Order: sequence, then structure tokens, then C-alpha cells
Amino acid sequence: MWSCPNCKILIEDNFNNCWKCSMPREEESTSEEIRKQYEETKKIDLGYYQQQYTVETKYPALRTISGVYNVFSWLVGIATIIVGFTFANRSQENGLLIFLAVALIGIIFVISLRAVAEVIHVFIDIEENTRKAADRNNR
Repeated sequence: MWSCPNCKILIEDNFNNCWKCSMPREEESTSEEIRKQYEETKKIDLGYYQQQYTVETKYPALRTISGVYNVFSWLVGIATIIVGFTFANRSQENGLLIFLAVALIGIIFVISLRAVAEVIHVFIDIEENTRKAADRNNR
């Protein structure tokens, strides 16, 4: 392997030009020196990623909104059960039908609220992974 003198990217020995900047290969450094430099860089990069990409510290507002949606979904689920049983006890004739209708509507709301919370988390994860990939490609 050899390192491009311009952009410092590692390139396999069978290529004579850098794939990123098209700089021609210089024969100064040996393949073993480059491998050692790569191993050291790899160790440093892992520490960098572990410090910079702590999941809990990025986007606190979005994480809070997602948490509010989760809590609200639990409250809607509990309220659905209470309202369903209340209406079922008040109506002697159609109690089961009313309970099932309220339960179905409540389940739809709970699933929708949980889905919104999960979509927020997915967007955060996509952004984080995109940033990591871009940083790796720029090194």
C-alpha cells in the first residue's frame, strides 16, 4: 500500500495514481511504513468517533420530542382502556361493541404515536451514520 502525498489516502500497490485526486505515485515510502501509519491512524480514528459521535448528546430537542410522543402514546393507551370500560359499563345493550370500537381507535392512535417517535429516532440514526461515512471518506 502507498499513501497519496496530496490527500494522504491509502491506495493499493497495483495503482499508480490516487483515485481521489489523481496525483501520481511517489516511490519514497515503503509499503510497511504505510501499513504502520495506517494502523496508528486507525487507532486514533476509533477514539475520535467514540468521543464525537455519542448518541445521547446530539439533537436533544428531537430526542425530547420523541420521548414526549412515547409518553403520550402510553397515556392514550391507558385512557383508551379506561374510556372503553366506562362506556361498556354504561351501555347494557351495546357495551361490547362500544368497547371494541374505542379499543380499535385507541390502538390506531397508540401505534401512530409510537411510529412518529420511532421515525424521529430513525432520522437521527440516518444523520449520524451519514456523518460517520462522510468523515471516513474524507480521511
